[in-house]
Amino acid sequence: MRTEITTAHRIRCPILYIAAEQDRIAPARFVYDTARHAPHAELKRYPGGHFDVFVPPLWDEVVAVQVEFLERHLVRRSA
Repeated sequence: MRTEITTAHRIRCPILYIAAEQDRIAPARFVYDTARHAPHAELKRYPGGHFDVFVPPLWDEVVAVQVEFLERHLVRRSA
């Protein structure tokens, strides 16, 4: 088992995982397994390969999800 998966249970802060279903660089199955073991993980899945989340049409949606995650977990804490 990969180290990331076996140590994910130690992550105590909220963490957002973005997984591309057909990613050959960071295979989605490892992202899913790691997220499943992290107690405060949120997982968003997208179609496509590794770089598809960095360009349209997915780019705007992925950025919106990231901003919403950060606002929910950082702005609330600093207010």
